[in-house]
Amino acid sequence: MIAAVFHDWLYHTHQIDKKATDALFYRLLLAHGVRKTKALMMLAAVENFGAWYWENDKDDLAYMKRLAARIRADHRDPADYGMP
Repeated sequence: MIAAVFHDWLYHTHQIDKKATDALFYRLLLAHGVRKTKALMMLAAVENFGAWYWENDKDDLAYMKRLAARIRADHRDPADYGMP
């Protein structure tokens, strides 16, 4: 699901703040045909239970470092993907 992929990526990269990330998730759900009631329930879930995931732990940071290295190895710029 496109909404979930974008949402999870933004939770990792923090390109925008959590509130804006969750709002984008909701808008993408609606744009891709999820009914409003279900989208609101999914939004409530990420707003209420996503805080623990928002903060990147050491494993997340190590993954991002490895991913950035692979992107550089392909002669691309990690900044194009919201990474340092």
